[in-house]
Amino acid sequence: MGLIIKKAAKLKMDKFYDNFYFEKMLDTSNEWIVKRTGIEKRFFSEKPLSQMAEEAAENLKLTDEEKKKIRLLIVSTVGGDFIVPSLAAILQGRLGLEKEILAFDLNIACTGFVGGTILAESYLRAGEYALVIGAEKLSNFTNFKDRTTAIIFADGAGACLYEKSKEKFYKDLGTISDEKFLTLKSDEGYLKMEGREVFRFATSVMPKSIEKVLKRADQKIDLFILHQANERIINFIEKKIPGNYYSNIKNYANTSSASIAMALADLYEKDSLRGKNILLAGFGGGLTYGTCIVRGENEIR
Repeated sequence: MGLIIKKAAKLKMDKFYDNFYFEKMLDTSNEWIVKRTGIEKRFFSEKPLSQMAEEAAENLKLTDEEKKKIRLLIVSTVGGDFIVPSLAAILQGRLGLEKEILAFDLNIACTGFVGGTILAESYLRAGEYALVIGAEKLSNFTNFKDRTTAIIFADGAGACLYEKSKEKFYKDLGTISDEKFLTLKSDEGYLKMEGREVFRFATSVMPKSIEKVLKRADQKIDLFILHQANERIINFIEKKIPGNYYSNIKNYANTSSASIAMALADLYEKDSLRGKNILLAGFGGGLTYGTCIVRGENEIR
């Protein structure tokens, strides 16, 4: 079995902060940030996370027929508006979805959207739909006096409507327990990251995971979409495994589990997913990683 991307959309953003914003408060520069990360600007939202996620999903413009076919709603996030209820439970009502669905939040940090995609494929039966959303308001947890994290993290939300197909599904995922390199403690309130260690993790684990999936699938990959953590990580993996890689980190920075969903949305808007085999790969806190292959719908919109 496999998954087909029916639709993808993202939150509309209107207030961006370029790198010069941080020159006023941190020992950094636009040139340094671009060189080290590839980031040129990012978005910080003034809306609650639930509203961000809702607007991303609303931008899918789901029909009544599509809503009736949804059997699963997963929202990947590191922090919702409430501990209870979940963002997914809130959105089930706001989006007018059927009551007979499973809806829950998933927290595996930046790997979350890929993890949600893999769970969706496992849960659905052929012809059923899943709505998987990545939504993060990392500005709530960012110490803007910490150069290590302030320049990297940002806010965003993306949503994807999947249909279960009869095609084979190829995946790889794992967890390497760590409590030091990327953390957000409940009693501290700020994200902390050891950038060098996360870079080492990503560049050692992700090529192996991607190669494992490619070997199992033995099919042409038209498009690689990695978690948008750092342009240097993406470039490193591309050199190891050549292909057509999409990156939008320069416009959005690191939005954790929202990044892959937002990349899919950008490409869907350009009609650049249709009929393509797409490899998704995420990595992040936990430390966790996940890789899978999905396909863009063949039908012309």
